[in-house]
Amino acid sequence: MKLRRLAIIGIIVIIALAAFGYSLTVAPRISKVSSTTSTSSFTNTSLAIGTVTQLPKLANYSLGAEYPTAQRMIRMRVVDPQGYSASQMSWTSPNENAQQILSMISESSPQALERMTAGVFNWTFQVPVCSGCAPMTYGQFLNASMDACQCYIIPRLDILDTWSKGTFLAEAKYLLSVPVYPRFSILSIDQWDDFCNQQNCNCALAQEIFQPLYQMGWKGVGVLNGVPPYHPTCGWATYVTFDINKTTWQINSAFLSSIKADPTVQRILMYDPDFAGQALALQASCGSASGC
Repeated sequence: MKLRRLAIIGIIVIIALAAFGYSLTVAPRISKVSSTTSTSSFTNTSLAIGTVTQLPKLANYSLGAEYPTAQRMIRMRVVDPQGYSASQMSWTSPNENAQQILSMISESSPQALERMTAGVFNWTFQVPVCSGCAPMTYGQFLNASMDACQCYIIPRLDILDTWSKGTFLAEAKYLLSVPVYPRFSILSIDQWDDFCNQQNCNCALAQEIFQPLYQMGWKGVGVLNGVPPYHPTCGWATYVTFDINKTTWQINSAFLSSIKADPTVQRILMYDPDFAGQALALQASCGSASGC
């Protein structure tokens, strides 16, 4: 599948960085969602999820905590990430309907759909479907997406916005109640670096943030620490994601080394290209119309 086609809707391929080197393979109102609103035919019982079997020194998560081991992840931003309420949700890919997006997911064969949805959303929002196809809600679309790849979704939660509003924990709890299958179990906290730059993160604040997440049922939590400096989570996050330089497409080795020096981080993911323009820029830098 050509990168140009995928870039239309905004896709990200995430590169997993093993502990000893690189491995590249391609407040809102909270309401509980009824578990009777959707079904799933998901059959894959072997997901690309790792579990902690030996606690590193200084770790605050427990044995059995989870982190993504997928070598191939994609991100489909088909719903407006700036607003997930009933009045704000919008489909961001006017040239593709749900069936076409599901076909792209199936063709891409990802092991995880990373940050495909975020925060509180309208489960019954109607997504565009093909002519003659049955109506589909956003909740049904999420389940169909996981059916298409036989993989799982890692939801996103923006801490910079929700912590200041006092809704962070309520939105995290909402995501756990969503009747998708497989159920959400790993949470990706967005804008961790910006949040820490504002809040001067420390271990007491990290405990206030992360401990309730594990107590409410999250099995793994990661942070997006996009740019230097690295802000450790004092042993609470099971994985960390960082950004590649969007101009030079180079890895900041010193920054990466600072993350790798944290023994509690089970997995490191390299982020970007994220949006369509970034994906096309990467394609252009490769000098090939078919992508890198």
